[in-house]
Amino acid sequence: MTPDQATSLVPLAAELVGTVREHGPDDVAAVLARVPDGRHDALAVILAAMVDPDATVRELLAWTDSGLEYHRLVAAGVSARTASAVVAGMAS
Repeated sequence: MTPDQATSLVPLAAELVGTVREHGPDDVAAVLARVPDGRHDALAVILAAMVDPDATVRELLAWTDSGLEYHRLVAAGVSARTASAVVAGMAS
């Protein structure tokens, strides 16, 4: 994967993150269908690079356990990272 190819996948990766959190499986499939040349491996590398290596798994996935509270916080203007940390703290 060249740097230009990687850069071109960043918007799609960001869209996928939002789609996973806000929409259903059909919407996720639609985003994945737009991966150029079927380079899902390259998309996986870009997504991995976007993850905070200092965050715990609980922090990264807290929105799945406390989805309503996570979405309430984000809708109120709290950043996704902070909302994840808050709901992760609620689960501990």
